[in-house]
Amino acid sequence: MVPGTQELTLEFQYDGGGIGKGAEIRLAADGRIIGKGRVEQTTAYYFSVDETLNVGVDRGTPVTDDYLPVDNAFTGTIHTVRIHLYDDDPTQHLTATDRQRMALAHQ
Repeated sequence: MVPGTQELTLEFQYDGGGIGKGAEIRLAADGRIIGKGRVEQTTAYYFSVDETLNVGVDRGTPVTDDYLPVDNAFTGTIHTVRIHLYDDDPTQHLTATDRQRMALAHQ
């Protein structure tokens, strides 16, 4: 990647068919794919209460052992973060059993 301002995007295409399924992911810089891969299994339920949506630093449980659990902040400048959620119903692919589990988890 070239130093300077970049627009990074991550596209996450969930397999559907229930919770905890896999997904295809693509990472792009200024519209050019720079990485892609597959997540075979996603988290089936909820994260712990101390997990948050962090940008530029991981304050909760590290997602990888490749960096330390503290002092792992990005040293560049992040000007803007935008999260776009598609209008699709995220529960449309859940089975009846998965919907029931989800309802029980919210009680």
